[in-house]
Amino acid sequence: MKRRFILVLTFLCGSLLLTCISCGNSDPLTNTSWYVVKVNEVAVNGAIYISLSFYNGRLEGHDSCNRYSAEYSTEDPDILNLNLREMTMTTQGCIEDENTTKQRSAYFGALGKASFYQITDNILRFYDNERREILVFNRRQVHLMDPADLIGTDWMLESLNDIAVPEGLEISLSFTGGSEASGHAGNYNYRLLDYEAKGDIIRWGIQSGRDGELSTNLERFALMYLDSISSGTHQYNQTEDKLEIFTSKGDTLVYKLLTR
Repeated sequence: MKRRFILVLTFLCGSLLLTCISCGNSDPLTNTSWYVVKVNEVAVNGAIYISLSFYNGRLEGHDSCNRYSAEYSTEDPDILNLNLREMTMTTQGCIEDENTTKQRSAYFGALGKASFYQITDNILRFYDNERREILVFNRRQVHLMDPADLIGTDWMLESLNDIAVPEGLEISLSFTGGSEASGHAGNYNYRLLDYEAKGDIIRWGIQSGRDGELSTNLERFALMYLDSISSGTHQYNQTEDKLEIFTSKGDTLVYKLLTR
């Protein structure tokens, strides 16, 4: 009987140990956002901004022209699995110089070789299967946010990348529920579809429709805003009377609080 008790106890301890190990096997990349600073040991110049965020088993980012997304997973201690064969990407055409195009191509070429990763303070490094450094990212600034504070708030855009909203144009954003947000940008109405927020990371899809006419200059700004705030994983910083959204494209949107 005593021997049987010892065997049962040993089995239970082993099961608990395995459970504890599996509980500790969390993904250190999830809910983090970065931007690339070096590709194949070559510094990225200021003409291109490439972002990368991780959220619920997906990586998402913007390459200064198009948004991209793919599935990923990690394994202890530092194995990175990227499913780039099924990567999705928008197909917007952009006018840019040859150097920017080359840097983007080099980035995705390196991303396709990533097999290992390392996070040191605010730096993320990717390595190929021979442990050679191929990509270096800086962490985007972290803000301590409670997403519940967004619910029931209304905002009016003041600026986009430090450019003030033109006179005669109003751009609004309202968070009406746990996953509902909408607004208007001049003659465009839009909805942020099923937005999710955790900490300062916020992501959504977007649906917009045109309603009425605007002057050419005002409509151009409204469309620039909609392009900036479109689908993706972004960051935000909310204070008592101001909301800043830092988009995956690298834009900064600043709103002022509207009182009801």
